[in-house]
Amino acid sequence: MPSKEEQEKTKKQMQGARRQRPQERRQYDEMVVEAALFKHIKDPNKEKLGDAIRNRVDSYSKTILKTSSGLMHMATEMYRDVTDIKTVEVPDEILEKTFVCHLIFGTGEARSENVLVHTLHENFTEFRFEGTRCKGDSNIYIHGAMMYITNLKNHLTMNLERFMRRAVFALYPGISRKGIWAIINGITNDRKHEDEVEFVHKKALRRSTNKAAAIRAAIREHRAVLGLANPTDKISELKKDKERYNRLVLRCFVFLDRKLEVKPEMKLSEEKNEEWERRKAFLMGKRFNVVPMCTINSHFL
Repeated sequence: MPSKEEQEKTKKQMQGARRQRPQERRQYDEMVVEAALFKHIKDPNKEKLGDAIRNRVDSYSKTILKTSSGLMHMATEMYRDVTDIKTVEVPDEILEKTFVCHLIFGTGEARSENVLVHTLHENFTEFRFEGTRCKGDSNIYIHGAMMYITNLKNHLTMNLERFMRRAVFALYPGISRKGIWAIINGITNDRKHEDEVEFVHKKALRRSTNKAAAIRAAIREHRAVLGLANPTDKISELKKDKERYNRLVLRCFVFLDRKLEVKPEMKLSEEKNEEWERRKAFLMGKRFNVVPMCTINSHFL
């Protein structure tokens, strides 16, 4: 029988593993395929059908993971060497079903070649599915492309304020909590953002006009990336054009994630190595997937 110390050690390991699982799950959107009638199938067809289901689930899972990884790569690399990110628009086609189908199937058999996808698959073979697809299963992948586009648009619609909070709180540690919320509200709400800054300035920043200026600069920068360059532009009006709004939010996600990636490299002269390493690890831990990453699991009941 294990000693009390061993039991305590095992308990802590299990608790650590349980805490780790939700963090890992957040990195992926997981779909579960259940073959609920599998136990009712009589031999000799049971094994054949089981193999067929497993092969299709495995093929589709690998395909959709490579597709989402390829789209992630394209979205982030599009702005890799761009100094002013707001000057580059996300191409309209990226949020279309046809584009995702090209990522899934490749452009070899397509009626018209997609230059972006062809270049990606030529230069980065890891985003190209090289396995075996079952003949006659094209509808599975077409439906998968439609589902992925839906997930992507939901991802962009639901997570703007969430990712904005996550990034802004991490990127501006020298600004008060009220100042941080002034930045977030100034970006994501219709309320005139100068009112937010003036309120915070009077209440919490009387001694530092520099911090008020930093808040204003942050609001202007983030709003410009979202296509709200004019102070009178309203995000509620932008949302009415859903396709353009989704493209601008995707650009905003790339912008936020890139700032979280680049910021740790800007070591301040007064920072000690240990402080800088902690700060770097903290910021890198706040990074997020700019597009949903998908995996598929199968359950045979």
